[in-house]
Amino acid sequence: MLGEISALAGALTWAVNSVLVKSQSARMSALSLNAVQYLAATLPFLFLLPLSGKMATIGHIPPLLMAGLIGTAMISMVGGDTVYVRSLRLIGVSKAFPIAMCSYPLISSFVAVAFLGEPFTWFFAIGAVLVLGGLYSFSPRRRGSRRLDSTQPALPANDATSLLVGTEKEASGMGARIRAALANTQTQGVMCSLLAAICWATAVLTLKLILGEVDAFTATAIRVPVAALVLLPLAFWRDRKFSIGTCGLRALAVVGLAGIVGVALGTVLFMLAIQNAGAARATILFATSPIFALVLSLLFLKEAITWRL
Repeated sequence: MLGEISALAGALTWAVNSVLVKSQSARMSALSLNAVQYLAATLPFLFLLPLSGKMATIGHIPPLLMAGLIGTAMISMVGGDTVYVRSLRLIGVSKAFPIAMCSYPLISSFVAVAFLGEPFTWFFAIGAVLVLGGLYSFSPRRRGSRRLDSTQPALPANDATSLLVGTEKEASGMGARIRAALANTQTQGVMCSLLAAICWATAVLTLKLILGEVDAFTATAIRVPVAALVLLPLAFWRDRKFSIGTCGLRALAVVGLAGIVGVALGTVLFMLAIQNAGAARATILFATSPIFALVLSLLFLKEAITWRL
């Protein structure tokens, strides 16, 4: 029962985190914003880790497990969270969060069932179908049908040269449509959300194996500072104007709160959920986050909520 309660409580913290981050995403780049929230999330562990009596256990973690913890921090926190923050800016909480949070448990659960020996049930299969249907409903829609260009003369069907020219034009037109689709803000936002989901799923499946040897609090106390140490230099290098003066104290305070609530507290709860409920069950329960996020984004960010959403 502890795993299920931890997962639902963590789902709420992640929803709060996304709303807070989105509210400041126009003032800071995705990389800088992610660096600030992980720096803030590190602070509680600097105080709590010595008090917990677990400092000594860190030195006894085998090198392979330590490499796994650092690797998962790089994949999910540095990579996954940064592209997720980018998706929040592009398409908003009400779209980016459900796409990422629904894709992520679906990927994790399929792999956990296939390779980690977690049980497969018909409820799982039905849930997977519903998730895929929900993701399809978020896919960008093309309006209007394709029409032939009436200004171009018809080419003789038996003329090989004309046929080749027509094929080249068709290929060129398809390339232009692909480039236009990739340049679309909605498409970029969806792609960033899906990439974040892949990063998170990769990390959680690795953590499932590690958490049999390392407790959830210690694992989080290692991963969060590692992410902060990597993100801060990257933010200063990538965003040369990144400073307190340019961001504003209020923005830094809000992002810092997001880090403490969603990263520090949320990650510990997530680790507890994986440890006590299993990877598949924990990630599916965490997927209730969009329900909380939908209400919060409507109340505090005034995002438009459509019937399809």
